[in-house]
Amino acid sequence: MNAPGALAAEVLTLESDGRFERLLERGTVGALALFVIAAPHSIAVTQAAFVLGLLMWITRMIVARRPLFVRTAVDLPLLVFVGWTAISVATSLDPMWSLSRMRGVSLVLIMYLFAANVPTRRVAWMLALALMLSVAGNLWWTYLERAQGRGVKVVTMGASPLKKWGVIPGDTILEVDGKAVHDLESLNAAFEGDRSRELIPVRFTHGESDETRVYRRGRVLREGTGSDRLAVTIAPGRDFRARAYFSHAATYAETLQIIASMIAAWVICGALQNRKWALWLAFLLAMTVGALVQTQTRAPIVAFGLALPAMVLLRGAGRRVLVGAGIATIVLFLAGGWFILRGREVALVHPTDESTQWRLTVWREALPILAAHPLFGIGPDAAK
Repeated sequence: MNAPGALAAEVLTLESDGRFERLLERGTVGALALFVIAAPHSIAVTQAAFVLGLLMWITRMIVARRPLFVRTAVDLPLLVFVGWTAISVATSLDPMWSLSRMRGVSLVLIMYLFAANVPTRRVAWMLALALMLSVAGNLWWTYLERAQGRGVKVVTMGASPLKKWGVIPGDTILEVDGKAVHDLESLNAAFEGDRSRELIPVRFTHGESDETRVYRRGRVLREGTGSDRLAVTIAPGRDFRARAYFSHAATYAETLQIIASMIAAWVICGALQNRKWALWLAFLLAMTVGALVQTQTRAPIVAFGLALPAMVLLRGAGRRVLVGAGIATIVLFLAGGWFILRGREVALVHPTDESTQWRLTVWREALPILAAHPLFGIGPDAAK
């Protein structure tokens, strides 16, 4: 090939690579958008968006033939954290067992994925706003479910056949024979059938535990309906811990805590000069904190309550704003305490509480290990 032809081919290759790189850049931003929109709703979709964005970021660096990293103020602490964990895994009592914990450590790449691939400040603000507004997609269900109730709570009980399934007053019946129950009619209908010796599972909550017991259908009278047949009075079940689309209330609570902190920061800093938008954000903050309280999860509630006045102090706001933040924190703690006492039927801090007992057991067993292996421990999850 002559020199002009070779030069033309090289130019076409560079143009092609440039178009492909721009396509990868936009695709990575799209994956980041999916990440922030899915974060309040689904761990699986959020992880898929992270992996997709990571793959496009790596491909983009290969195409560009240069590293596309951005230095941050937390590089050194994160490097120490990752390195310390790696040494702990290497010196673990069971290194292969502890190695799986490095997958969690790799999530520090999320920060660098965003830092290196958010092209402008405007896009960063749009992604942050999308994350905060996306939470509204599960807030509606949290409040609707609270209003409707989940299952039926047994208020009083006479000589009820439900005792054979281990149900007692205060329990909330969720399902009978795989069918969700919402009122006395659906509860009564779930026991209908001609096969008296058929085993029927009843799923219900007792305190904080979710239980399923099996017994014969024949224990329930074929005649009669409602309270005459089951010898119970019921009410809508509203003592549950909100979890929206997550499997665990604690996961939902941790998500709400982070998002509520972001919204609070925007409100405190007056990030949106438009008064209408600011009022909408304040309303969204109140709804998010209300959902956080409904999760009945102590640590995230306390963490957000302490973060609120801390953010006000760091902002350098006036005394009136600081007093307002303090009052809001007190109201949050009172509301959270009321929901926990009423819903979980446990003391806020008491050694007989199962959650507190578990923490005390872990601390009691961990302290001697910490004394014997003060630097790197015995390895992540090695105690299991």
